[in-house]
Amino acid sequence: MEIREVKKGSVCDRAGIKKGQNLAKINGNHIRDNIDLLYYSAEDELDILIDDDGVKKEYHLSGNGDIGIKLCDPEYKRCNNRCIFCFVDQLPRGLRESLYFKDDDYRLSFLYGNYITLTNITDDEIGRIIEQRLSPLYISVHSTDREVRSFMFGNRKASQILPLLTSLTEGNIELRTQIVVCPDINDGESLIRTILALSRYYPKLSSVAVVPVGLTKYRESLYPLKEVKREYAKNIIDSIHLLQRDFRKKFGRNFVYLSDEFYIKANRSIPQLSYYDGFPQIEDGVGMTRLLTDDIEKAKKTLPEKLQRKRHVTFCTGELAYRFLKDLVAALNRVGNLNVKLLLIKNKFFGESVSTSGLLSSSDIIESFKNIELGDRLFLPPNCINEEKLFIDGMSIGEMKEELKIEIRTSDIEKTVEIATS
Repeated sequence: MEIREVKKGSVCDRAGIKKGQNLAKINGNHIRDNIDLLYYSAEDELDILIDDDGVKKEYHLSGNGDIGIKLCDPEYKRCNNRCIFCFVDQLPRGLRESLYFKDDDYRLSFLYGNYITLTNITDDEIGRIIEQRLSPLYISVHSTDREVRSFMFGNRKASQILPLLTSLTEGNIELRTQIVVCPDINDGESLIRTILALSRYYPKLSSVAVVPVGLTKYRESLYPLKEVKREYAKNIIDSIHLLQRDFRKKFGRNFVYLSDEFYIKANRSIPQLSYYDGFPQIEDGVGMTRLLTDDIEKAKKTLPEKLQRKRHVTFCTGELAYRFLKDLVAALNRVGNLNVKLLLIKNKFFGESVSTSGLLSSSDIIESFKNIELGDRLFLPPNCINEEKLFIDGMSIGEMKEELKIEIRTSDIEKTVEIATS
């Protein structure tokens, strides 16, 4: 594997190992990726084989920690399914190229919490997962019924999920699972049976997230799925709460957790902190709103009575967070010399059924601000841009600043309030 980076002053740097060389082996073990690098470099003494354009050289180094190199990413596995609810299939053309890559690689699940299906996993890979303790892993289950799961995944191999869960949990690997609920397909009694089947693997299968199917307006020629609406969301909440009551008695925790969208769609209160049992499924949007509302309450207690000079700022957000931010904005507007406007951005880019702030496009944001006085600063949700500060439709924060002629910030609630009142 090619070395992408050598940390200055590290043992590898001092030994003369360079960026661009290939790391072939550590203590006789072939190196396939950064996970192998971390696993095999944990020994006290290391024999490292470097391949430099066909010239092999061995180094004897002290290990037991970070030896100071990072490898280039391997070619990750692509998804081999044709899921009827796949969000990538519902994307329009012209977005960031990385959005169209359907990954389904256990290494990305371990490293970043990406959900995988296990439909392309091999026995050797399961052996590696168990040997190297690649835990937790995040698994998309959706149904334990063989026919239902095969249909949802468009793949007959998907029916073999239970033996795979057995192998991994017996290998002492923690699994965090998700169910994307599609009305009239894997809901009702089928959903209950799936959750109960997964509960038999507790505690190694430690949690189940239940999330509503996400639908965009770009579903031409795709399977006709139904949107999750208010009454449906209420019924899901009621049925899952009954299961949670039993799991709380049996396991001392809820085990199955509903994503925030269900409560917001049903116009129900967001559960309290104790409901989430340490937020094992926060990556799947389970509990983010609880953390947001708690942060809002903390931020409200730090507000000054009055600013030294007048300030006019604008917050914007998607539909899911809007009703919660209204309370914060009302409190901010009680601060002397501070005028805060809150704008709800409707998602015309994907369709208004998509309501998370993480999928707001720059085009919808800019369109919403036409003929509106934005004030001194504009605050955007931090999750509407990626690490490169690009919106989902490719515009950068810098380009939006030029377009709107205003200072733009993306930060969490605490930092946003601090900046807005400073």
